Amino acid sequence: MHVPVSAPRLRRLAALAALLLNSCGAAAGHEAASTPPAAPAPAALSHPAVVPGSRLEVLGAGLDLVREVWIGDEPQARWSVPEPGRLVLERAAYEAGPGVRPLRLRDDLGAWHDLPLLCLDLALDPGVFAHGSRPRAGVLGLAAPPPPAKVRAWLGAEALPVAVEAGPGPALRLGLGPLADGTPTGWTPLALWLGEIAVAPFPVPVVRLLIEEVDSDTPGVDAAEFVEVSCGLTSLDLDGYVLVFFNGGHPADGAYFALDLGATTPPDVTSPDGLLVAGNAGVLPPPRAGHRWPDNRLQNGADAVALYQGRAAGFPAGTPPTRAGLIDALVYGTSDPPDLSLLTALLGTGPEAVQADEDGAGRKDEHALARVSRARLDGRAFQPLPAGPWRAGAP
Repeated sequence: MHVPVSAPRLRRLAALAALLLNSCGAAAGHEAASTPPAAPAPAALSHPAVVPGSRLEVLGAGLDLVREVWIGDEPQARWSVPEPGRLVLERAAYEAGPGVRPLRLRDDLGAWHDLPLLCLDLALDPGVFAHGSRPRAGVLGLAAPPPPAKVRAWLGAEALPVAVEAGPGPALRLGLGPLADGTPTGWTPLALWLGEIAVAPFPVPVVRLLIEEVDSDTPGVDAAEFVEVSCGLTSLDLDGYVLVFFNGGHPADGAYFALDLGATTPPDVTSPDGLLVAGNAGVLPPPRAGHRWPDNRLQNGADAVALYQGRAAGFPAGTPPTRAGLIDALVYGTSDPPDLSLLTALLGTGPEAVQADEDGAGRKDEHALARVSRARLDGRAFQPLPAGPWRAGAP
């Protein structure tokens, strides 16, 4: 009777037969022939350390025989062997705290093959990398902090400026960036080199975060005010960014209102078009509850709305406008004289320091200030156009 034998089993039988032949040949004074390994023999990891989400490679012979991959006692779901000699763990996943634990490979005969792996914890603030932002990273799990001169970071192929920051607790705290306006957008691998430890890269969203459209003056009691923000990627939580509204009638142009773009429950993520809208309940479709404000909340001009890296708690009432942490801004009015102090504080003194006029076409109640170019921190990028929340703007 013929019993089918699997290909891996044939390889093991062949290896065993070769081993017996080699033993006989050696006993007879003949040179033993070399044979391929019959079980996984991992030779190296592409990186000695990971954070949750890291992409790690294992190099070695026999990796096509691997049937399970674990980190410690946590099974890994996203892995493959795209070619002989290379196993790819697409996203390291673990919930246990930081520490050294084995990367475990189980072969088709049930044998385990372990490699030591340093598992670190990482916290990014914000988790979305916007042009002009300076994200902070907290790394937990290093035995000792590396020398600041030996801490490096790459976003894709671009080297990022890195500053080692002092702070409480055992975490290594890093300041990254600022991100240049020309940094390619999309999900991009971020790699860290911490002294002698190379951390396997992990994906972060890189975006051009912009104020897309503002409608401060609507028919009647201003029950359809809104600010639309765009980032170009869907399903992102913009926690770590905040809208701040400045009153041009205040002696210091002080803030009168600030609204976090994240930290809502459930998270208010960006739409399929990469948009997020905050405003009155009368906006259609209405913003989520955490991003609504009462009717007639926005000043009509000359005033400003600014998009900052930070949180609303950092902008109490009366806070003067600043360029620190500024991502984008719009100084606007409705047939008002230019507010030079607001313009200078937020947009500088160059040709981009333009106050946009929602009444520029004589239809302030029906029009909003809509973006017509992708220039950041430039008042010339806005024109009065028919209001249209949840609408993608300039390409």
